[in-house]
Amino acid sequence: QFPLARLPVASKTGTAEVFGKQSTSWFATYAPADKPEYAVVMTVITLAIVATIGLLSSSITSLLNQVVPLI
Repeated sequence: QFPLARLPVASKTGTAEVFGKQSTSWFATYAPADKPEYAVVMTVITLAIVATIGLLSSSITSLLNQVVPLI
């Protein structure tokens, strides 16, 4: 579980799509949300099956939980 009470963040997700090619998802976040000092942007190549069963958000959450303690 991400410690939002200790470090409030603002985030945005999106998908870059090109016809006939694999989609790429992106995730951008900054913290603290009220006075930003850090920004993290990640891209994830989206496999159709991953997006369908909802594993993409858990993958991004896992990556973010590894990055945030480093900053």
